[in-house]
Amino acid sequence: MRQAFRAYARWRDGRPERHLSFGLFAALTIAALVAFPAQDLPVLVEHDLAVIDLSLVLLAAGTAATLAGAARRRQAALGATVAPTLLAAALALGAVLAYKAIGGVGWPDWWQLALGPLLVAAAGAAGVGAGRLAARLPRVLAPLAAAAVAIAAAAGGVALFETLTYATAPSYTAEQQVCQPHRGIRYCANPGYEELIPSWRRVTEAVLAQVPGEVAARARLVAQRVEGGQVPGSIATPYGGWARGRAVGIAELAFGLDLAAWAVGVQAPADTSNPQHAPTCTLRGQARAIVQMWLAAQASPEAARLAAHLDPFADSITGTTYVQDTIHAGPIAGRYAAQLLARPHDQVGQLIRANWNRLMETGTGYADAEQLLDLDHVGPTPAERENETAEASRHLPPCR
Repeated sequence: MRQAFRAYARWRDGRPERHLSFGLFAALTIAALVAFPAQDLPVLVEHDLAVIDLSLVLLAAGTAATLAGAARRRQAALGATVAPTLLAAALALGAVLAYKAIGGVGWPDWWQLALGPLLVAAAGAAGVGAGRLAARLPRVLAPLAAAAVAIAAAAGGVALFETLTYATAPSYTAEQQVCQPHRGIRYCANPGYEELIPSWRRVTEAVLAQVPGEVAARARLVAQRVEGGQVPGSIATPYGGWARGRAVGIAELAFGLDLAAWAVGVQAPADTSNPQHAPTCTLRGQARAIVQMWLAAQASPEAARLAAHLDPFADSITGTTYVQDTIHAGPIAGRYAAQLLARPHDQVGQLIRANWNRLMETGTGYADAEQLLDLDHVGPTPAERENETAEASRHLPPCR
């Protein structure tokens, strides 16, 4: 039995992929790659490429630790790094193809993608070196050497890829964008993001179909954000990402709100997360806030379902933080809009267009909207009343 165990140990130690520890790290790597695109479409053009490389950091750490232990017993050499490196390359390429299969945006920089497998190879070589050094140390210190080289490989890999993510992040100008005209509107995306244009176009057309013709006729450009902010003349500024699966309604609702804000005459802030771009006015209490929310929610069945059942205008716990920009008026207007969503969209659209000028007046409030749109009265809850008080304390004037 002892001789059989020693024979197994010799067979195992020369090949890291036969170790349980290496298999564990490989499984963690695969789990990270699979779990990543849960709700968002992978954007392989830039930042999401780093996710693949960062996932391979786990494999690099496992390779380093495993080969450090094997090399200490002089049963592993640099040639043992070949199999882990090939596995890393297969996982990286497989992840790219899998992400493209579910709608991933763009293609990666192949040189940057190759850094993941190269890191695994370097970590393996470092593990062999650390193991040979550990052979000269007391046996009790050997596990520490393996742990140290694994931690160093992981920390070095994370630092490398985080630095590259920021250092190689592309910046685009309006002149570099790729534009596709459709029905009088130009849709312009940064290079590599052209695959998102059909999603933008679908929501844009759904929103503009419900506004008066003279308003829709003013729409000429939908352009992605570039260096320096919004492209002049763009009616909305989509970001370089989109959702997938059940979360697609979040992306459609968020983009629809931006489009509808333009339609009702209010431009959303360039970046609501930045205090420097905080809103300078509020739609709270104005009838056009209800119109804005209905226009956005009716843009797709998914957006309508989200707005009607999850109350995204009030509840960020549902994962709808995309639609929490303070340019819209909050949950009360959202509940009015939910009443409209329960009716046929064409019927509501005709009613809104017939009363458009009155609904767009800043002096037309919720009470007027109840009469114009045949809505039941909606009152604030205690929590919403507190929020209204906090909003009033900011002394934001009504949007004009």
